[in-house]
Amino acid sequence: MAMGAAVVALGAAPAFADGLVYSGDGAASVGWLSDGDRLHLCDEKADGHSAVGILYVDGVKYKTYWQTAGANTCSEYGNSWIAEGTPVKLTACVGESSTGEYGNCVSRPDHGKSRGKGNVIH
Repeated sequence: MAMGAAVVALGAAPAFADGLVYSGDGAASVGWLSDGDRLHLCDEKADGHSAVGILYVDGVKYKTYWQTAGANTCSEYGNSWIAEGTPVKLTACVGESSTGEYGNCVSRPDHGKSRGKGNVIH
């Protein structure tokens, strides 16, 4: 796993100041939690595919995250190393983890900025 990344299985989605980004078919959602700069990724449908979340930091693709635990499951991935004020962008996709292929992606052009632990992004 990348530096500073952690996985936590969750039962319910927390509130997001900026809302969620959904894949084109609504089968995957990704959100940004400012408390510790965490990416929240959910598999929303029992469709046989994985949810994919892509994090861009300051305009550069940082990492592709996979949620492979099945429908109606979520995980969070910590990214607390991101400097305060750095722009982040999220993309939600659906994919096939066995091949690494994904598609049906939707991005938000500017999801917000890292504000450090405990602050809300706008």
